[in-house]
Amino acid sequence: LSFLIQLGTVYGIFYSVWHVGVENKLLKGPAGCSANLSISENKNDLKEQIFNQQIISCDEVIWSLFGFSAASINTIVMLFIFILNALYIYNYDNKEKKY
Repeated sequence: LSFLIQLGTVYGIFYSVWHVGVENKLLKGPAGCSANLSISENKNDLKEQIFNQQIISCDEVIWSLFGFSAASINTIVMLFIFILNALYIYNYDNKEKKY
C-alpha cells in the first residue's frame, strides 16, 4: 500500500509542478488552456471562439494564499506526503531486515 501511495504522489507531484509551470508561463499548457482569442472580423467566428473557451483559464492564478497559488500549495503538500511516506517505507524496511 505504501508503494502505491508513493506512486500516486509521484503522479501528483508531476502534474502539480506542471500546473505551476503553466501558471508562471514557463511551460505550455493544453490548447484550450489559454485565455487568448484570435482576432477575427467575423462575429460568428468570434462567437464560436468564446463558446469553445475554457470557463476558467489554467494559465492564470485564480486563488492564492499568502502569495502561493493552489497549484503551488498542492506541490508543497505532495512533496511533504512523498517525504513522509519515503521515511515510513525506509523505517519499515529497516525493521523487517533486523528481525
